[in-house]
Amino acid sequence: MNEVNIKQVSHYLIGMPQLSAVGLSEQWLLKECGHEHWLALASALGCVKPEFKDEHGRKVYAAFVCLNIENGKLNQVNENDEIDIITSLIRISSTRSMSRHLVMKGNLVIARVEMISTFVYREMAGNNQSVVRADMKGLAVSKDLQAQVLLSEHKTQRSLSHSSLGEYRYLPCPYTDFNGADFLYFAAFQSIADRAERYFTPATKLLSTIKRSIYYYGNVNIDDVVCVQCVAREISDSFMTTHLRMFRSSDGQVIGDIHTEKEFVVHDGILWRQQALSEAV
Repeated sequence: MNEVNIKQVSHYLIGMPQLSAVGLSEQWLLKECGHEHWLALASALGCVKPEFKDEHGRKVYAAFVCLNIENGKLNQVNENDEIDIITSLIRISSTRSMSRHLVMKGNLVIARVEMISTFVYREMAGNNQSVVRADMKGLAVSKDLQAQVLLSEHKTQRSLSHSSLGEYRYLPCPYTDFNGADFLYFAAFQSIADRAERYFTPATKLLSTIKRSIYYYGNVNIDDVVCVQCVAREISDSFMTTHLRMFRSSDGQVIGDIHTEKEFVVHDGILWRQQALSEAV
């Protein structure tokens, strides 16, 4: 069998759907990279559409195990800019695949995103706590050093215990946080982390992501509350780093660890707020 190595390029004219208050929306970017990952899997498996079944005929999904963002310069993307996302994908086991996404604005690297997924199915219909791995045989696999590093770190992070500096509770919304397969969408972990960061550190400035690593261990059902613990946080004049750990309230199971590094950015809205507050005093 030939080594599977899929490569594709997508071009975007940036408008409001792709933007946040601090440049390119990180959640949009993750959703789009996840979609490109999904399409690349279909191409690798020879599917006309990304509709996957295992050897037993069960419907399977590609659930993300971990992702990593580096070289983030999302705040340098503005309305009407044009960007390209260059995606490559390899199979690293019978259940797992890894994609790399190079995000370019002209010659400027806006971000590098790496994602590892595993095929899964539900043993019990409608229960996201019954998810198990599914084998998808028939394709050659490749060894990848960075994939091994990420999976090793995933295993290490999951095994660690931590004390908490504080807790934030969030009830995910089925209309915005869950996907069409009824899973809490992988990109929702990022947006929940952003909400938790704002809760733990009431912002006098806005921040833009430079690096982020998310390690996924489980999912939640609709109406299950996500508990976010602040494990670590460091703030300097220019940067903030955090480590957040997510639990589901129904059984206390850890469902993810998120490590983030952000830089403070200048924003007109914040400057106006600071000026208004100073004038009020």
